[in-house]
Amino acid sequence: MKPQKNSTKQRILNSAIQEFAENGFWGARASQIAKRASVNKAMIFYYFSSKENLYRVIIQDSVKEIIIQVQKILADSKNPEDLFEALPEVYIRFFSKNRFLAKIIIHDLVQNPEHISKIVSQIFTQAPFKPQQVFTRMVRQWHQKGLVTESDPVHIILNIIPASLFCFIGLPMVESVLGQKINIDDEFIDERIHSVVNLIKRGMLP
Repeated sequence: MKPQKNSTKQRILNSAIQEFAENGFWGARASQIAKRASVNKAMIFYYFSSKENLYRVIIQDSVKEIIIQVQKILADSKNPEDLFEALPEVYIRFFSKNRFLAKIIIHDLVQNPEHISKIVSQIFTQAPFKPQQVFTRMVRQWHQKGLVTESDPVHIILNIIPASLFCFIGLPMVESVLGQKINIDDEFIDERIHSVVNLIKRGMLP
């Protein structure tokens, strides 16, 4: 059961997300998380036992949410076109609602990639549904049938996830290059989904 919206535990989680997004796991301080949440620092250790476990809970909850959505997509996708239309939308809409998480991931990938990679690997290993195995099998079967041009699931994921994620972490750079302010509103999100889907389908469908 998730903590109630205004509960002490939820306030700590929300504050930790902001602190980790700004400073990464290694730069984040429990005292600052407590200050943001307006609680005594001891409450962090009461609910989560350590900064490491607090971080793990945030990543775990997020990855589990993605796994559930991807599971449904894989079950519903009858052909590559279905998959290439659905996956970018899931990632883009998820990160548009969880922009702090995108920054947290980038911080850890830069500071210590093995840290977050180990956490994510454990989550996927423990999950009852193995999307990575299903996805790999689907891609290879479709490639054998000539339905996709790319045979390696690694490159398909590398084409989809960065294109879906970058606008939430690289927007300031794009704004500087173009010399204009870009507003990430509902219209922009819809346009971004359409653009990424179009790019993926053109690049990987025969």
